[in-house]
Amino acid sequence: MRILYIEHDRLSGLAFKINLSDHDIHVTHDREMGVKLTHLCHYDFILINCQFCILELKGAHLLAEIKKSLFVTSNPMFIAIADEAAEFNPENVLQSGFQKIIRKPIVFAELRELTETKKKSY
Repeated sequence: MRILYIEHDRLSGLAFKINLSDHDIHVTHDREMGVKLTHLCHYDFILINCQFCILELKGAHLLAEIKKSLFVTSNPMFIAIADEAAEFNPENVLQSGFQKIIRKPIVFAELRELTETKKKSY
């Protein structure tokens, strides 16, 4: 499975790579680089930290940019990663195009289950 994680916190990105080391994981801390990467590679999952959505109020715009630039054959699952204390309306996040919301601290077993489910669908 190939996973892209757009995360503003470098330590969270590192922990993510360590805990899911059996997958091909790319982590970026820059939203523009995230958009570029989706144009260059096929990803099964694209995870975006909600801080990009909440602080910049551009979550839907970022998702739209990514969807426009997706690698030709990509059909990834879009997952919003929310900080534990973040306040937001889950309905708005899902309506903007995310298929799932996961709160931090990330439960890696939940992500493993998603990757296993996606593998079986191939």
